[in-house]
Amino acid sequence: MPRPDPVRRASLHGAFHLVEAVQTPEVAQARVEIRAALAEAERSGWPETIATLNYAEAVDALTNLPEQAAEACHRLIERAEALQEPAMLAAGLTIRAELALRDGDVVRHGADCARALVLLDTDSEPISRASALISAGVAYEALSLWELGDELYARAEALLPQCDDQLLRPVIELNRGLAWFWWTAALLEAGETERAEQLLRERSEDMTLDLPSSWALALRVSRLARLTLLHAADAGELEELRELGARLDRGGADIEWLARMQVHLALAHDSIRVGRLDAAAALAAAAEELTRIQGTVYQRSFAHWTATLVEQRQNPAIGQATRTYASVLARQRWDERLGRLAAARDQIESERLRGQHDGLVRRTLEDPLTGLGNRRALEQRLDRDRTELAEDGAVAMLIVDVDEFKAVNDAYGHAVGDRVLCRVGDILRSVLRTDDLALRLGGDEFCAVVTGAPADAVQQRADQIGALVMLEDWSAIVTGLRVSVSVGLACGRGPLGVDDLYPRADAALYAAKAAGAGLQRLAH
Repeated sequence: MPRPDPVRRASLHGAFHLVEAVQTPEVAQARVEIRAALAEAERSGWPETIATLNYAEAVDALTNLPEQAAEACHRLIERAEALQEPAMLAAGLTIRAELALRDGDVVRHGADCARALVLLDTDSEPISRASALISAGVAYEALSLWELGDELYARAEALLPQCDDQLLRPVIELNRGLAWFWWTAALLEAGETERAEQLLRERSEDMTLDLPSSWALALRVSRLARLTLLHAADAGELEELRELGARLDRGGADIEWLARMQVHLALAHDSIRVGRLDAAAALAAAAEELTRIQGTVYQRSFAHWTATLVEQRQNPAIGQATRTYASVLARQRWDERLGRLAAARDQIESERLRGQHDGLVRRTLEDPLTGLGNRRALEQRLDRDRTELAEDGAVAMLIVDVDEFKAVNDAYGHAVGDRVLCRVGDILRSVLRTDDLALRLGGDEFCAVVTGAPADAVQQRADQIGALVMLEDWSAIVTGLRVSVSVGLACGRGPLGVDDLYPRADAALYAAKAAGAGLQRLAH
């Protein structure tokens, strides 16, 4: 897809830095910066930055303000749909999937994740797609589908060479490290020790990255704990894990509960190995308490299984039966998980096939250059309004024409002309609501159909379109380029008011252009 100009791209990357910042202790300052950046992006008409900042707000709520997460997620999805930003819509769907899983709604989780991945098959800004793929990986891992998460992180990583800013590389590495630990733990519990050892050989965390201190700590703990579970840690690494555990216990921060749990579990297994069973029992009990408060099903299961190993060593006669029963349950849980993994893959493929069909239908209604609707979409919308609009329902049409567009093509070439049309289309889309329709009639002429808005609100939108076009930094496309638009608008009431909207708006446009470039006229 065409890349935005450097200033606009820098704004987008800044928004992604704020997505990261809300997940660190600097969250309060990040919220202030999000509000300021949103105001600037709204003024500039940059839909990709607006949607990304809404994503930052949703991640903040999910991470720090769970009572606000559903509302923030809904706002992100609604805005990303209106702005036609598929990657951020996908990110919103994955957050909604996580929230659904917290409520026990596995069906919604699967449907939202599958739809998100199909959206990410479409071309969009690489950094946006990579970020949404990471979010999808996290959502699938919430259901213990680590294989899918690992594949999605690999897809995100493959996009990084196309990104100017490599801020997502540490995010990928941290999420991978955490996932590999729990994937290893689940393999051990299911009796798949050789597979767990193979996973350790095949996937190794990159400890050389420059990470926020809390992330570096979490990644290092995951690495050392995984080595310890598989009895592959040397004496120095074991001592480092103990020191990190003591440091985490002294800090006692709630946000570090997961790292503390990993330390307890890993050291419990090491204590079992060397026969320090009382210490192992205490460590397993501490891990069980942490999982009881905040853990996932597999985290709780592994903590209980660890405690069962301790019990079996302490009292072999009684513990063997308990361990055998636990092993049977662990294998059954593993097989059920593999069934969920296969079902998730099938659901993704089904959604992809459905999306291909829907895409074929949609393309018949879409302008290939701008992605807006076309004349056929206009006819379909007007037919719908004729049958569904209430008798006193407000309906309006704006027709937007790029002034002296032929001169732009003649002076700068058709490639520049196409970029101008795409940008005008973006501006038109940015000022409309989700239920409004933006379309390109052909050439340099655009149209919008607005329902349920009073005439003064429609006039304000027309004024805003003209102002945003005038304020756009067209020199970023080519030095010396200037662009303005003329707008004609007509308002009507009820189904009978639909039929003459186009001729009245077209006449108003003609009057605006006759009066001079960059003007608006309302039909009476």
